[in-house]
Amino acid sequence: MMPRRLPALIALDSAESLRAPAFDVMLLVVSGIAAALASIQPVSNPAALADAALDPAVVFAVSLYLAMRASSGLAALANSGVMQVYLSYPLSRVEVALALYLSRILFPVLLLVGAPLVVAAAVAPGVVASNIAAYVAAYLSFVVYLVFLGTLFALIALVTRSTGTAAVASLAAYFLYGGVSLLLNVMAASRGSQLLHRLAMAMSFYMVVSMKLQSPSIAVEAWQYLLVPLLLTAFLAAYIAYMKWRFEPP
Repeated sequence: MMPRRLPALIALDSAESLRAPAFDVMLLVVSGIAAALASIQPVSNPAALADAALDPAVVFAVSLYLAMRASSGLAALANSGVMQVYLSYPLSRVEVALALYLSRILFPVLLLVGAPLVVAAAVAPGVVASNIAAYVAAYLSFVVYLVFLGTLFALIALVTRSTGTAAVASLAAYFLYGGVSLLLNVMAASRGSQLLHRLAMAMSFYMVVSMKLQSPSIAVEAWQYLLVPLLLTAFLAAYIAYMKWRFEPP
């Protein structure tokens, strides 16, 4: 007996979220970028290979994809009759929220980050084989950062419930976040401040992880690892709370 249908809802919405041709085209684009970058940048460290394949081109492309498609897709669900159908399932609002989170944010990020790294591993198998654990750790660091952005975009989509507004607001949030990080780096260089530089690095998370994996002797403070995961946790909690107590479909 299965009174709850969470797996069925995840599968149903995943088929919509990952449908061709938009997702397939994005997979080809990021994989092609990774193949080109991994081929032209000679590296001997697995974390450096992951960084070469993903940053900044793939990270930028996936961020825009989440802002434009995932965010607007959630807003479209919230502004149509589909969300009412989902909420009519024998599931709690929290379960529906988690199902949409998996299908609209987590699964796309796992695939869009994983595919380029598979391609990069095929281009330089010897580098990856030298330390598979470091390669996986680098992969997870990119996933955490992009899921953090996707969670912010999902919250924006639920609050705005407008496809156009959600996409524009998500893009604005992405560029604002990146702008703050860039400004902190500029201020750090002009003032010679290590604290501002570390804060700017921590805002990207994967940069901190990659730097440590490539040069273990470099000192990294605990809060630099925690900043983005804590922000991710806060935004995820806000997303679930909004779905549970505040969200009302039209």
